[in-house]
Amino acid sequence: MKPSVSVIVPTRNAGPDFPQLLEKISTQKGSLSPEIVVVDSGSTDGTVESARRYGAKVVEIPPETFDHGLTRNLGIQEARGEICVLLVQDALPVHDHWLQALIQHFDRDPLIAGVTTRQIPRPETDIVTRWEIGYHNKFLGDEVKLRAISDWDAFLRLPLQERFFMCNFDDVCSALRRSVWEKHAFRAVLFAEDLDWAVRVLRAGYRIAYEPAAVVLHSHIRPAIYHMRRQYVSAKVVPGFLQCPIPGLFATSDEGFFAAVNFLMQEAFSLLLLVNQLDGCIPPAVWREWVKFVERHGVDTARGGGQSLWELAYIWARRFGRWLPLPEQFKSPLRARLTSVRHNPMRTHFYFLLVAVVEDVAELNAAALRHIVAHCLARTLGGFLGSYCLWCEQQGKVSRELRALDQSLCIGV
Repeated sequence: MKPSVSVIVPTRNAGPDFPQLLEKISTQKGSLSPEIVVVDSGSTDGTVESARRYGAKVVEIPPETFDHGLTRNLGIQEARGEICVLLVQDALPVHDHWLQALIQHFDRDPLIAGVTTRQIPRPETDIVTRWEIGYHNKFLGDEVKLRAISDWDAFLRLPLQERFFMCNFDDVCSALRRSVWEKHAFRAVLFAEDLDWAVRVLRAGYRIAYEPAAVVLHSHIRPAIYHMRRQYVSAKVVPGFLQCPIPGLFATSDEGFFAAVNFLMQEAFSLLLLVNQLDGCIPPAVWREWVKFVERHGVDTARGGGQSLWELAYIWARRFGRWLPLPEQFKSPLRARLTSVRHNPMRTHFYFLLVAVVEDVAELNAAALRHIVAHCLARTLGGFLGSYCLWCEQQGKVSRELRALDQSLCIGV
C-alpha cells in the first residue's frame, strides 16, 4: 500500500545516535506507518547499514554533489508519500506523537503547503547557542499559527523581523505537501533554502502552519568561526529572499567599516583581558552592570574620547574587587591608540548580546565569559560584515580584499 507519509533524512556519518532517531521515527504512535528515505553522501561509520536495518530506502550520492536544497529534492523524488517530512540526522523527536502533531494540519486545510516546528537545545549545549534557540522560540511563540500573505505589497511594507516571522520555515524538522513541492521545488541557493521555499509558496497563495507541539531536540556546539560564517552568509542572502533593505548598514567605505570593526575588536579583547583575571564566579547581574558601563564609557585612549583600559580596569577592580583583583598590566596606560568609532549598530548589537545571553544563567566563571565574548563578537562581525559586503556588491564596488574575505567566509556553512 502506498504510504501517506515519507520521512526524508539527508545523512553523512550520522554517528552512534542515528539508530535512536530511526527507532523514534519507526515507533511513532497512531495509525501512521511512515516510509523512511535516507539520502547519504559518503558515510563511512555504518550510517547506511543502520538505515537499512530499519527498512529505510537508501539513496547514495557522491559527497561533492551534496546541496541542501537539491539533495532534499532528490529525497522527495525517491519517496512515495503525499506528505514529505524533512528531518536532519541529529534532530530527535521528543515524544511519540511528534509525527501526528506535525502532519495533522494537512487534512484540515488544502491550502497548507508546509508545516514547521520548533527546536529545543540538548542539555550539553553552550550558553550562547542555548540563548539563541530560546530567543528564537520566544519569537515564534507557543501557540499554533497559520501564516499567509494575502497582499504582497502590504508584506513588502513590513519591517524585516515581521517578514521573517511570516515566512519562517525550518527544514531541521518540517513537512510539506508533495503536490505543492512539484510546482515549487527547492532551489540551489547558498543558504536558507527552506526560507526561500516558504517565501515562494506563500507568494503563490499557499499557507504555512507553525506547530510547536512537534518539537525536536537539536543543537550543535560549534566554534566561533562557524557562527561568524553562518551569520555572514545569512546577512548576504536573507534580505534578497524577503526583498527588504539591507539592515544595519552604517558605513559606505572599507575604511569606515573596518575602522569600526577594529574598534569593536579592541574592546572585545580588552574585555577578555579583564575576564582572564577573574577568580571564581560572579552573578550575571554583575556582568551585565560591567558590560553596560563599558558600553557607555567606551575603551578609547585616543585624545578626547572615552577612558583608557587601565582606568576602566581600575574602576572595575575598585567596584568588584572581591572577584577581580587589579592586574599588574593595567597599572600603566596602554600604548595602543584606538579609533574612536563608538556609535554604530554593530557595537550596539554586540553589547546587547553580551547582556542578553546571560539571562537564564545562575553564575559565570572566566571560561564561560571568554566563550560568551568570543561567540558574541563572531556573530556580530559576521552579520554586519555580510550586510556591508552585500551593499558593496549591489553598488558594484567590492574591493579585492573584501572579495577574498567573502570567499573565505562562504566556506563550510
